[in-house]
Amino acid sequence: QAAEFYAQAVAVRERHLGLTDAETIDSRRGLASALRAAAKYPKAEAEYKQALADADKAGDAVPPAVLAGL
Repeated sequence: QAAEFYAQAVAVRERHLGLTDAETIDSRRGLASALRAAAKYPKAEAEYKQALADADKAGDAVPPAVLAGL
């Protein structure tokens, strides 16, 4: 159920803040963690990879605390 809430948060933040916003990336990291906890490893891996790619595009705009979770 946590993954569903994170997925909704990611969708809203992507729409309003963009893919490379720190809050969007942090929500995607949360989604990946929730998927991992639910043993949905392929989906979790895809979300972690997307979060890393988005953080890479954002460059210095992403705080270190968000990057530490990736």
